[in-house]
Amino acid sequence: MDFLINTLKQEIQNAYESVYSVRYTKPKIYHGGKSYDLSKRWYIYYSFEHPTLKDKHGNPKKVRQTPISLGANKKYKTKKERLRYLRFIQKRLAALLEQGYSPYEENSIKLEYTAESLIKYALESKNKEVADTTKRNYINRTDRFIKFLKRKGLANLEIRYVTKSVVFEFLKPFEGKNFNNYKSVLSSLFTILAGEDYIERNFILDIPNKKVSDPNIKLFTDKEIENAKELLNKHDRELLLYVNLISYMFWRNIECNRITIDSIDLRNRTITTKTKTKSKKTKLIPLIILEDVQEFTIKSPTKYLLNSNNNLIDWENSTDNQRRNHYTKRFKMFKKNHKLPKDLTPYSFRHYSITKVYKALREHLSIEDAIKELSLITGHTSKAIFNYIHVHDLELPEDYSKYLKQKKP
Repeated sequence: MDFLINTLKQEIQNAYESVYSVRYTKPKIYHGGKSYDLSKRWYIYYSFEHPTLKDKHGNPKKVRQTPISLGANKKYKTKKERLRYLRFIQKRLAALLEQGYSPYEENSIKLEYTAESLIKYALESKNKEVADTTKRNYINRTDRFIKFLKRKGLANLEIRYVTKSVVFEFLKPFEGKNFNNYKSVLSSLFTILAGEDYIERNFILDIPNKKVSDPNIKLFTDKEIENAKELLNKHDRELLLYVNLISYMFWRNIECNRITIDSIDLRNRTITTKTKTKSKKTKLIPLIILEDVQEFTIKSPTKYLLNSNNNLIDWENSTDNQRRNHYTKRFKMFKKNHKLPKDLTPYSFRHYSITKVYKALREHLSIEDAIKELSLITGHTSKAIFNYIHVHDLELPEDYSKYLKQKKP
């Protein structure tokens, strides 16, 4: 009787295993052909029954799944190392398939490398390269994309199900610059995944950016700028220094709030601070604001150059965004109290300075040389400066009538 029971158990087990074995083909390794060509991409491949597709006999159709390499080609450069690594993955994948894993069933055994986990891995890698403010932007935009994948039932599936059409469906509701910013974040993550062989290539690069119209930035007159600065000098000198750091040294507003006392070298007239990336940028302090920088450096009660009159409980431990938002609100309130133009911003002073410097440079330099000199002063690329000049019509062509005159017969 015991022999019969054991035999039945074995038959049941064999039958159970056969049900699953016919659903997929045994994982195999592609190793660059008979010559084991290391210059080719090595990977593991297998096929699995599609839940809806049928063959000509009406049976479930086995579909080749996305090749798996998990960084083998980048990590291992010899035949022995690469084969050993891929054989290990091959065994693990075979074990998962035997346990009932299906690439088409969300509730099957959870993969070690899901779309969500890989995107989070890429985000973690990217965040090691960027500043804290940029890091938060990456986190927020990536979280929103992962929530979208969860709604679509794709987060726990393989990354291959996150296709170009899926990404475009996510991006489509966004407009202009927002569309481009989200695309840029996702593209940088998928570039990391492609570089480590988790995906074939970064297809997000194929999605075109949306056209963003040039902002209609008003250029204020000498009188309007001088009036605003006189009021700032009289009522809020620290806010004036904030404006001057933006307009004379061409720092971004958030960069102004990163300037610490130990980053200021008054002897050599320089300030060094973090920019949009983690890299540091050193700029010359122009004589026009040197005395103000020196004054606020000496009397600063904290490690930051800009720090007084704040409404934050803990200024030193606040974030870059919190300090920036404080000065943004402070300028808006100042503008309202002193009845300054509604469209006046700290960047209005910056555009005014760029225009003034460019016009002065053009008195003795060609357009190309003036743009190069101005780019060095502001820290922009020559292309960005040229676009600025073009948008505001700072450079008009000479009279071109001679080109239009018809030749006399």
